[in-house]
Amino acid sequence: MRLYDHDRDCFVSGNFATIYDYGAGTYLRFSVFCERFDGLDHASGFHFNGVVSGRSISIYDYEQGRYFGYSI
Repeated sequence: MRLYDHDRDCFVSGNFATIYDYGAGTYLRFSVFCERFDGLDHASGFHFNGVVSGRSISIYDYEQGRYFGYSI
């Protein structure tokens, strides 16, 4: 999988267990439960969680205390 983060103008790629963030230069780890997931941002040490719905992904970032939306 390869996604483009328009807010940060960079790619993230990998599988749903481990994704490499090219903008931060670090990995994100995921646990997937059907359409929901939880994860850890190794760069910040903060957790996040989200939901996949069709081609849309909504992620709540605990470090920033807000939601982010992506399309794949």
